[in-house]
Amino acid sequence: MAQAPVHASLVQSIDIFRDLSLEQSREIAEKMTFLNCDAGQMIVTRKDQNRAVFFVVSGTVRVTSFANNGRESSYNDKAAGDIFGELAAIDGSPRVADVVAVSRTTLLSMSARDFTALLEDNFVVNVKVMQLLVREVRAMTQRVYEFAALGVASRIHKRVFELIQEAAVGKNSVTLTDFPKHLDIASRVTTTREAVTRELSRLSNLGLLKKTTEGIFVPDVSKFKEILHDHQGELSVLDSDAD
Repeated sequence: MAQAPVHASLVQSIDIFRDLSLEQSREIAEKMTFLNCDAGQMIVTRKDQNRAVFFVVSGTVRVTSFANNGRESSYNDKAAGDIFGELAAIDGSPRVADVVAVSRTTLLSMSARDFTALLEDNFVVNVKVMQLLVREVRAMTQRVYEFAALGVASRIHKRVFELIQEAAVGKNSVTLTDFPKHLDIASRVTTTREAVTRELSRLSNLGLLKKTTEGIFVPDVSKFKEILHDHQGELSVLDSDAD
């Protein structure tokens, strides 16, 4: 059964293609195919020899690694408009991480050959990809720095505050209706689920968080930030940014 053609509007929904003309988007669409993934489905695996590049149309995927003992360390999530798999396409090396669908996800895929040819032929896309890679390097540098400089509790604090900032734009109180599982936070900050549970309980006892039927309620975002600055001691990481 032949696959449905990829429409140019879907190409333009991807961040690195937003500035392209309709005609350019149509040409790129001809080199793409659809891939639908169920939640929990592994899309690529570490050391995989496949070099295809993927573009997220809808849903969310997680870039992660699983140790031999099954312990997971997650790097980041990719949502609609994002791209993953470009490293293997660019340098021809095996995959360095696993990517798993967090939710029902629709992807577009492109062969490594077509992707690298696109980078050679289209300066705008080339620059967008370079900017993307720079952001990834900055983010990973920050993660390494935090792991070396911060204790477990401070890394948990920082991750929780990142979630609060994402949800509390312009507000001083917020309910996190989609709060991650403790294991997901643990894999993100490289610790154990038990450590996350203990620290969230301590934050609750301090009155900074409250579990409700709707999610995790943060009554005073400013107070949360102020107290975390005071309690961390090691570094003021809540406003930190990689150079």
